Amino acid sequence: MVKPEVAKKVAEGVHKTKITKIEERPITEKNKYHYFDVWVNVDGVDLKHGLPANITMDPTTDEPVSKLAKFLTDFGEKIDKEKDYTEEVINKLLVGKEVQIMTENKQSDSGATFANIVSFKPA
Repeated sequence: MVKPEVAKKVAEGVHKTKITKIEERPITEKNKYHYFDVWVNVDGVDLKHGLPANITMDPTTDEPVSKLAKFLTDFGEKIDKEKDYTEEVINKLLVGKEVQIMTENKQSDSGATFANIVSFKPA
């Protein structure tokens, strides 16, 4: 059974919250790219921030280059080239971490309004 409910909205601006889960979004017919989705909850609304699922380091400086590598190092992870960064490993590293996000409300082609995460960093 499904009961109707009122759509919840997230106010635009800066929010402090915690990472609630990480989900891997593999390549499928519908999803042409491999991502990790980082989930947070703001005012009772679950929001996700997608990161391309590749970890790339600069060969000269060993600094992170890809979004996921930068994200992990922002939260204190020293990228280990021998480590497999699976969904389980990334969940252990990030779930429960306090974050500061900034949201902007966007309108979809169908006219619905949704919160878009435009900034995501450790709190």
